[in-house]
Amino acid sequence: MDLNYLKQQIDKGAVSKDNITVVRRDGELVDIHLPNEPISADEVLEVMDLESMLREVFGY
Repeated sequence: MDLNYLKQQIDKGAVSKDNITVVRRDGELVDIHLPNEPISADEVLEVMDLESMLREVFGY
């Protein structure tokens, strides 16, 4: 997951810190999802707040 890209999208207003839609593949958090982006059959979307997402990324 590219956290710099996430920050850019938050700064642009494309993503809210309160409700970040993340992409999971095989249970692993792999990316953020922007509106109208396609997902593949092996991906699942989940809505998380920023703090929960960062906790998972950094293992806290």
